Amino acid sequence: IEKLITGAHHIANGQLGHRIEQHSNDELGELTASFNDMVDKLKQSNEDKDQIMNELVKVNFSLEQRIEDRTLELELANRELKYRALHDSLTQLPNRVLALDRIDAAIKSAKRGKHSFSLMVMDLDGFKEINYSLGHHIGDLMLCEVGRRVKQTIREMDTIARLGGDEFAIILPGADMDGTLFVADKIVDAMQPPINLGGNMLYINGSLGIAVYPQHGSDSTSLLQRADVAMYVAKHNNKNFSVYAGLNFQNDFLL
Repeated sequence: IEKLITGAHHIANGQLGHRIEQHSNDELGELTASFNDMVDKLKQSNEDKDQIMNELVKVNFSLEQRIEDRTLELELANRELKYRALHDSLTQLPNRVLALDRIDAAIKSAKRGKHSFSLMVMDLDGFKEINYSLGHHIGDLMLCEVGRRVKQTIREMDTIARLGGDEFAIILPGADMDGTLFVADKIVDAMQPPINLGGNMLYINGSLGIAVYPQHGSDSTSLLQRADVAMYVAKHNNKNFSVYAGLNFQNDFLL
């Protein structure tokens, strides 16, 4: 009986490996056997519980890993969708949406710092003829080459964006008129070397229109419109670039 009482204390303390030796087949012996059987069942139950807990830990880890992987996949997918929404699929340059956002950011920065910035609009001379005569593939290669050349010309803080077709925008934060004209000359020079596209040696010529904040506009819409007008003036006058010269100049050109 004392051994059974001691064994019960061991079991209560979690010592499920404790067994009591059976010396007889009388009532105490049967009680000892029942006690040992109970201990075996408790031990087996505890092992089963540990196994179940281990399985649960594995399942939980697997679920956490899947959630982490899925979260990363969704994050990458969201980044990709955002990138595609803000960049031109052909040239990988910022598109019109991102260009407008950066123009607005440049306006806010210029207001705070009380300085200017410049906006250029450029399109390619004779691009439609090249596109139609040599094929859209050659035209696409030309657009990509233009983007590459201009991007190598401007500062890292500047932006070249494809607005659509063969029209590009170049945003120069903090630039004054002198700095803008210097960049315009650099862009013109960058366009001079011929490019081999599909076995055809082609020359890239562009017309640049320039508008400067705040002289030529206080919002993105007016700045783009006036840079666009200046670009058409440059094209009309066979010049590499032209600066917006006010409403009278615009009206004279339109007439």
